[in-house]
Parts: sequence; C-alpha cells; structure tokens
Amino acid sequence: MLEIVPTRHDISTVPPQGGYIAKQCPVVAHLANDPTIDVVLIERPDDVQLRMDRGIEFEVQIFAELSKLHPEATIVDRDSSRADREARTKAAMDGGVMLIVGGRLPADAAGRRVGEPDLLVRDEAVDGRWTYHPIDVKHHLTLAAEDRAAGARTSPLSSPALASAANPAGSTIRPHEGDALQLAHYHRMLEACAHASPRPAGGIIGKELVVVWYDFHEPMWRSGGRIRTTLERYDFEFDFRLDIIAIAQKRGIDATIEPLVVPVKITDCGTCEWWEVCRPVLEDSDDVSLLPRIGWPQWRDLHLGGITTTEQLAQLDWQTADLIRQGVDVATYLEGAAVAEPATPVADVIGRRRAKQIRVLSEAGFTTAGDAARLDAHTVEVATARAGSSLRTLPAHIEMARARIGTETAYRKRDIDRVSVPRADVEIDIDMENTIDEQAYLWGALVTDRSGTIYHPFVRWDPMDSDGTARQEVFHRFWSWITTLIESTESAGGTVAVYCYSSQAEERHMRRGIAGDDTATAESVEAFIQSGRWVDMRKEFESQLITGESGGLKTVAALAGFAWRDAQPGGGNSMVWYQQAVAGDAAARERVLAYNEDDVRATKALRDWMDGSSFPSITEI
Repeated sequence: MLEIVPTRHDISTVPPQGGYIAKQCPVVAHLANDPTIDVVLIERPDDVQLRMDRGIEFEVQIFAELSKLHPEATIVDRDSSRADREARTKAAMDGGVMLIVGGRLPADAAGRRVGEPDLLVRDEAVDGRWTYHPIDVKHHLTLAAEDRAAGARTSPLSSPALASAANPAGSTIRPHEGDALQLAHYHRMLEACAHASPRPAGGIIGKELVVVWYDFHEPMWRSGGRIRTTLERYDFEFDFRLDIIAIAQKRGIDATIEPLVVPVKITDCGTCEWWEVCRPVLEDSDDVSLLPRIGWPQWRDLHLGGITTTEQLAQLDWQTADLIRQGVDVATYLEGAAVAEPATPVADVIGRRRAKQIRVLSEAGFTTAGDAARLDAHTVEVATARAGSSLRTLPAHIEMARARIGTETAYRKRDIDRVSVPRADVEIDIDMENTIDEQAYLWGALVTDRSGTIYHPFVRWDPMDSDGTARQEVFHRFWSWITTLIESTESAGGTVAVYCYSSQAEERHMRRGIAGDDTATAESVEAFIQSGRWVDMRKEFESQLITGESGGLKTVAALAGFAWRDAQPGGGNSMVWYQQAVAGDAAARERVLAYNEDDVRATKALRDWMDGSSFPSITEI
C-alpha cells in the first residue's frame, strides 16, 4: 500500500481548495497563487466554453429528471449563499434525507477543502449518524462495451444508491481518473463532517443516464510503477498541490524562493489559459517535453539522467538505447569489456547463460569485447537512472530529437528505403465533422480521377435528434454514393483508394451511422474498413517518416506546403461554427464546408508530397 505523503510545508494560509485542483496541472496551482506573476491570461477557446456550457445544460437536465423521480429529495438552491447551502446540506444529512441535489458540504478547515457534489445519496447509518456517497454529473460516456464478464457496477436514476447497484452484462467502466479524484475529494469532506459511508465509493452519471460506481479502495490508476487506489492517488495529488500553493504564496515575500514545480508540456497545454506563460519558458530552455510522446513520466526520467534539452537528447547513442530496449544489460557488457581482451567473445563477457542477450548483440554486430567501444556509457546512465524507468521508448525519443534539430522537414525512418503511398485510378479523400454531442452531420469527400478533382459534401443543417435518426440519414446518403462510385469504377476495371487522416473517428461514426438492424449495410461497412481500399494517411506517414513535431494533420500538411483558408482551422472550432450554422447563419455554413473541404484537400496534398518527394534517412543526421 502506498504510504500517504502528507503536506511538508505550512499550509495554514492556503485557502480551502475545491475538488478540481487534485486533477489539474500542478503548475497551474502554482501560477494561480504566485503573487509575483502578473499576466493577462488567454481567453478560453470557444469550443472549450461550448463544452462547458453543454455540461451545465446536461446537469440541469439530470437535476430535473431526478426531481421528478424523487419528489422527496432535498433540492439545494445553488443561487443562495454558500453559508445557506452548507447549512441546508448539513441539516439534510443529519435528518437522513435519501437524496440531496446541488448541495454544498461543510468546509473542512483542517484539510483545506471545500466542495459541492452534484448529488449525495444516503447509505447506512453508523453510530446513529446517516452516511452518504457523493455523485457527480458529467457530460461524457462512462461505460464501454466489453465481451467479457461485466466490469462495472451501475444504479438506475430511479434508485441511485450503491445498494441498488448491479453488474450489467456486456459493459465495463470507462475509467476517468479526474472524475474519480473529484469524488474522492468529496469523500474526504464527508469524513471530516462524520457523514462518510464506511464503504468508500462514489458515482458518476454520464451520457448513459445511470450511476457508474467507483470503489475508492480498488487499485486502478498506474502511478510510480504501481497500480494505486483512488484514495491513494487523491491524497497524494491534493496534498502535493497544497504544498505548491504554500510555496507560491511565500514568493510574494521572497521572490527568490524556488517553485516546487516547473512547466512541462502535456496534452492539456493547448487549451490552458496559462499556456502563453509556460510556452516561452519551455521554448527558451529547449525543453524535451516539447517533443511528441514525451509526457511527464518520460520527462521525469530524462531529467533524472541529466537530459533537459532536445539538443542533449539528440546527442545520446541510438544503438545503445535500442539494445537496452531489447533487454540487453549493456552496463554489464561495458564493465566486462573494459577488463577483457578485445577479442574475447561477447558470451564470455556477459555470461553464456544470457542466450537471448547474446543473440540480440550478435544480430546488431556486437560479437566481442572490443565491439563494446561503439556503445555509450552516458546513454546507459540516462536509460537506467531510475528503477522501472519509462524510457523503453528512448531510441524513438532520440530520433525525434534529431529530426527536430535537423535541417530537413522530414526524415525516413531507419528501416524505410523509400517512402510510398497506395495510389489508384480513382482516389477519394474523406473527412467527417461531428457535433459536440458526437453526432456526425457532415461527410465530405474529394474525388480525384482523370477528369480532375471535385468536392462532394453530404450534410444536414437541421438540429440533430437524440435518437440518431438524422446522423443515420446523412451517413446513408454518403454511403450509397461512395459504394456506387466504388462499384462502378471497379466494374469498369479501374482501381479505387479511399483516404482519411487518423481513421478511428471515421470508422466509429460509420458504424454508428447504420440504422437499426440494417445488416447489409453493417456488413458492407466492415468489409470496406478491412479492405485494401481504406487507407489511413496518418499511419502511412508515421510508419515511414519522422519530423520531431506533432503528428496532427494541421502540422503534417504544412510540411507539404498546404494551408487552410480559415485563420482558425480546427475540429473544436468547427463545432462552434456548426451551432451557428444550425441557427441559420449562412456564413457559418460556408465556413464549415470550406474547412471540411480543406481537410480532405490536405490529405491529398500530403499524399502527393509523400509520393513525389525523396527524404533523407534519419541515420544520416
């Protein structure tokens, strides 16, 4: 069991914190509380605001439904004062109300916590006091299909208590660590006011409209080389941020005090309001986290090995790192080789029982003690600086770094002799646009044949219904058109290839677009996805080329000289434009169509560039 790391600094001046902080970037916790930082934050992107607004709307809908199902529930008015909400929630818990909606828990002064769980549902009484489980409402999916035995516990909205939970067949929990940490925050607050259930658990109501339960004592989150429970993860993350805030506050008195954290680029940075504060720091220091696929674990292990910049990473030895990746004890090989005659067989250097390692070394051209001179001890130190290191991918990181500092736009991977892309007589580039509710309303197709290139949009501007009828109508128009085109071309002796960039979303929405029990279309879709006609250009690109930059279409297509007409191209923004288009904005409709057309033209430009250019090998750097 993880030893809980308590706060290590004086946190008495830290304001009580809500549950979100445990799941937020720790650097934000510092920046938001450091009085020496005086910046204008970037505005929240429109698509992020749209998601937040939709989440609020969803919560209102759930609250209304629960009010109908449970007229005896206590509904706490969130427009009333904090003190009033706390008092009403405490009185309802003391009175054993079965369901409390919109409450605010009593502040936990000692733990520095405040919190407003969407729901509190009653559990058993302990020593004469009623206990409760927290439930939150989230506008996302909470369950995943699973062929094996059921792995989720769910309760219906009509009976949301944990005691009513069952294990639905064919589904498992879709784990969301942020949700679980927020629930754990409320559980700790319930403990502080003596109303926590003796069965530590919390629930999430998502788009499936059921309560999906998290057991806080179940190990399910990987951290530090181990699988941690929700409470273990929460206690560490929350207390760590209290320390961060305490130190940040002290910088108002003494600005020479070093922060507990420094910026590291992660997935959320692109939409973070603090990104323009962190980005210059990272770029000025040539930080390794700016490279693709280097997250916090890799950044930590590289820093432990003394590698902080892209330039330093590029100087490491790829061959040494690759042998370590394959399980070779390179450190022992170097140590033995240092005291052996150069002609000594490698088996005598590392031990004849290490047959697999001997084979790997031999295949790489290392057969004697003298060959070890081609390896790099510093690279070994970096790759093994921490037990359980996350740097099994170090060879790929080294090549990413080399490509980033190289003079060419892209390099062939070391096992690629020539870059190639599947081509055909008729080439169709497709791209799907969906609403924020995951309803595909537009399928765009760019057809290129001997007669030229034509864009075909299949779109619906009416509001999308919740039962999926509208998305199915749009998809079937598109599917009928493309299958007819494929059949007519192939029956005339021609070949067809259909391209997209990163096929997972399109494949998912193809399957979702099938109406009811339309078995024929379902089989046709699966046959198409599995056929050689279907080409994922992202896989084609990433399997052959390396750039040291993001693999997103906007970045990759720019290498081919392609530019979007819109100044703010992006799937998130297109969701906002769609909302405007449905409301009758003709300019927004044109903007969506132009953006979609540029997306399919971008995959064509990328294909033409890859197929018509020569690229140096990464081994030449």
